[in-house]
Amino acid sequence: MSWLLGSRLLGSWLLGYLVLGYLVLGKIIEYNITIIAVMQHKLDDLKVYKLAMDIGRECYDMAATFGEFDRRTIGGQLVRAADSVAANISEGYGRFSRKEQKQFCYYARGSLYETRTWITKAQERNCIISTQAEHLHTLIQQCGKMLNAYTRYISNEQSK
Repeated sequence: MSWLLGSRLLGSWLLGYLVLGYLVLGKIIEYNITIIAVMQHKLDDLKVYKLAMDIGRECYDMAATFGEFDRRTIGGQLVRAADSVAANISEGYGRFSRKEQKQFCYYARGSLYETRTWITKAQERNCIISTQAEHLHTLIQQCGKMLNAYTRYISNEQSK
């Protein structure tokens, strides 16, 4: 690890990746760096995370077509709520305790329902047509089921 200590990356390794090693008397003792790569890879492989990202992307693209007033009001709220679903799944995934992971799944679920509400409001206010709303409601329903299954998985892992 002497190459690491002499590199400019030392600061970012110490700040961002203390998980990779212990700082003992000014030296880093490396252990299994692949753990972080596998952990990140798994997040990107979570189907519920991918679907939440897709919902956020579709909501953003849809809100971009709204008129100026609707984009600033309904559109902004819709995008924030939709983006929060994937963000909460991601943040929970990065937590160490199963209890915290589960709590962030609950936050994601709340954001998913908020997204559903903003889609309904956008349809009622003629910002989107019914087929767009139905499509997104279907995706949200699928994401909700997947999120519930993921939460149950975390709960089962917690009880082991």
